[in-house]
Amino acid sequence: MIPYIVVMMLSAFFSYLDGRRRKSKITIFGYVAILLPCILAGLRDIGVGADSNGYGRIAFEVAKGSTSFF
Repeated sequence: MIPYIVVMMLSAFFSYLDGRRRKSKITIFGYVAILLPCILAGLRDIGVGADSNGYGRIAFEVAKGSTSFF
């Protein structure tokens, strides 16, 4: 639970920094604010979440057995 709290606090901080420096486009602070939760979500265990073993695993197995990208 602590990693989620830390990442959300850091993301909020970088979002605040991006908002202060905002002109008309996103700055590096905005990218970091978005990237931190994405990294955390990518690093978590496959068993985290109530539905991971349901549709998530089934979709992964179907995609793994596919021979075409489309």
